[in-house]
Amino acid sequence: MSMTIGRCSITEDPDAGTLRQRGDEVSFSSVINAASVDEMKARVQQLRGLMDNDDETVFPFTWSEDSSFDGFYTDFNVEVSDYAAMLTTGACPFSLSMRRVGGFHRPRFEVITGTVVRTNSHAVTTPTVIRGAMPALTYWSNDRDIYNFGTAGLGGEITTEDGKVFVATGTVPFTTPDFYRFFVTPGDAYDGSARVELLYGATWYPIHGQQIPSDTAGNWRISNGFCRVYPSTVATGRFTVETYGSGSWVAAEMEVGVYAGAWGNIAATSNTSTFGTPVVLTNSLEAVTVGLPYGQGSFDFSLRRGDSWCELSIRSYNGATAQYGIGRAATTASTAFTGGIRATAGATRYLVATPATVSTDVVNGRAYLSVAASSATFAISADYLTGQITGDTAVRDAFLGARSESQRVVVR
Repeated sequence: MSMTIGRCSITEDPDAGTLRQRGDEVSFSSVINAASVDEMKARVQQLRGLMDNDDETVFPFTWSEDSSFDGFYTDFNVEVSDYAAMLTTGACPFSLSMRRVGGFHRPRFEVITGTVVRTNSHAVTTPTVIRGAMPALTYWSNDRDIYNFGTAGLGGEITTEDGKVFVATGTVPFTTPDFYRFFVTPGDAYDGSARVELLYGATWYPIHGQQIPSDTAGNWRISNGFCRVYPSTVATGRFTVETYGSGSWVAAEMEVGVYAGAWGNIAATSNTSTFGTPVVLTNSLEAVTVGLPYGQGSFDFSLRRGDSWCELSIRSYNGATAQYGIGRAATTASTAFTGGIRATAGATRYLVATPATVSTDVVNGRAYLSVAASSATFAISADYLTGQITGDTAVRDAFLGARSESQRVVVR
């Protein structure tokens, strides 16, 4: 037996006599019988994270014993019974209730999206950008409604760790807000979705919501199945960005630096000892952002569904300015382009781009602000030649088209 509640997978049926249906409301009690205490803790977080979750108000549910329940639900409530024994047995009872959405077996998802061109120093005003991304469809091609985008921007599919994702592209600015709609099966709802993942024991688990344990420093990552980023265990001020392709991940270890006559790792120049425990700011299927406070500032890592790059925003809260930059942790022969730097050759085809004017070190692989500022934003990729949009200036331009999205269910 298998049951999935959002991202949570359990192996037990509902307890005998507890399954109830009242109109569209479904409720039951069951138990998490995990293989380890670490897995139990992860499953409990996933269940609790679905409740009161403004980032994900609708979630998929599947049950191998009775597929008539398979579909999408909302109004999730859960009560997890905490017992001392669960910390040794990995077994944890719970009860829940949820309500079917309209047309729950096959609802239509609508995404409202807006895109603006970031203020930049590169005279880029009409970049080609990612207008939207959605799970590649399991019914038929007409199950996606993107025709308001126009025939010039229909895009194509990319293969992620989870499955295929359709990525639509187009040129901004747009005269009206965009929208796109799609259908998807409950089993494919999370394909290529943005997510926050935590390491419990030796296993990574995607989580729901914004509440995470306090002992997650160094044990977190964000991913969309195609690009992912996590703090380095090698040195402070460093992180690893990866790109998925041909069934495996290509990694590039990077470091945040400050140029002050010479390059220096930000851990040394800003008294930052570690990227630390993250604060989850957004955790939706469309986008995730985690914040890492340090001293008088913060690092914010963001990732969107369909993107081949992650975004890092560095901010100083006290107005102090610096020539912030991103560089390779290992010396890498590189090539500069307007607004960034990339690998000249090799298996790790990293890229760094920013809206500001930058100075570059092509011997070591570093790009930093030419003029000190109190904030900086960078796009970082481990392979700028993989994805729906490829090439150094093309990826830079796509990044310059900043988009926001909001996904909901609409009754057909």
